[in-house]
Amino acid sequence: MTTDQTTDFRAEARTAATALLASAPWLDVASRALALLVRPAATAWAEHVATPAVWLILDGVEARSLAAPMREALTTSGVYRAGTTDGLDLTVFTSEAVARAFEGVPRASLELRWTVRHAEPLHDPLHRADGLASAAGRLPTDGLERVVRPLYVTAVTAVTVLSASPVDGTPLAGVVLAGEAAGALLRLCCVLEDGTHPPAEYLALASRETRLGKRAGSWLDDLAAAVGGEARAARWVRESGPGVLREAATALHAEFGGRDWLREPETYALRPNR
Repeated sequence: MTTDQTTDFRAEARTAATALLASAPWLDVASRALALLVRPAATAWAEHVATPAVWLILDGVEARSLAAPMREALTTSGVYRAGTTDGLDLTVFTSEAVARAFEGVPRASLELRWTVRHAEPLHDPLHRADGLASAAGRLPTDGLERVVRPLYVTAVTAVTVLSASPVDGTPLAGVVLAGEAAGALLRLCCVLEDGTHPPAEYLALASRETRLGKRAGSWLDDLAAAVGGEARAARWVRESGPGVLREAATALHAEFGGRDWLREPETYALRPNR
């Protein structure tokens, strides 16, 4: 998609969001709601690949004025999937639910944080967008280690097996190992640079913008080719896997040097209740 096409697409999404907020039931809560265009992400590399997605964030007190089942979903879980409405994929959150998500660092929280930080505000009468994006970038105390530790340990475990085993010919075991290795490495690349990582649809593209992602990019490309049955790529994956892990360990060492999970990740992976 060209830049002009992307610009037109975003303009169409803005127009659709404005029309949506001017209609029932959103008209009654629009004066205090924040609307974010989250798909495509507000980055130079994000392309339009699906229905544009909008998140509408409002306070719990406003949610109580909506009709069921919206009110029930928002007052209990803090999120309501409205689905596709007038050309937009709409999800509604309460601000309280978003704040709760920012308290932890599980995968869903990191993806939500990244999405908020890379969204385009479409409607922000209370000027909340900047503060919300700033809050999304602040991890809890020791949060970064709690995120990168399992990602690195998973990457080491999967890449080590891949380096000793053939992955060409698309055997199921190879697909599973490749997915484990790629997912962990791509998320690690993003978290080390940004503190968060995107949902799967943007993971490969976002990682290429990072320092570690650029260094590991050719190996990840060969990993995909190896799973597809290319013998040369499979050989390169086996030979270069240890080097990729060294790159990841080097990137982690400045912050976490001396940690047992970084010194002996394979041993750490075997520990129960870690």
